[in-house]
Amino acid sequence: MAGLALAQALLWGCSSAGTPLERAAQITDRALMEGVRQATSPEASQGAVGFVGRYNPCRCEAPPFEIWIYGGWERVALRSEDEALVEALLTQAQAADASAEFRLIGWPERSSPYGELELEGFEPAERTSARGSSTSTP
Repeated sequence: MAGLALAQALLWGCSSAGTPLERAAQITDRALMEGVRQATSPEASQGAVGFVGRYNPCRCEAPPFEIWIYGGWERVALRSEDEALVEALLTQAQAADASAEFRLIGWPERSSPYGELELEGFEPAERTSARGSSTSTP
């Protein structure tokens, strides 16, 4: 008898929470709200982010560096409190093979007409990207 009452209470408890689809929507909404809360918290900007970057100068006044972001190459102007860091990256990039990529570490910022990357550091890379040219998609 006690087992039947427990099973009945369990079923009633589940049925009052809604259908499986409603419960999944509630869980998703809570996860989304938590993600938004974490992304807007001060702790979200504490660490630098790593990007694959390449030196790809053009004939116009656009910045010579690009980063792989959101599924494509985007030109960025590099800036840093340590100007020697930007100069060292530029020197290495100009001496490297045209297909060489770097791991750029920093914080991207949108600005117009090009984005900016606050450069915190970089690691040279000797490999060529599997992503292809700036006009191809992965």
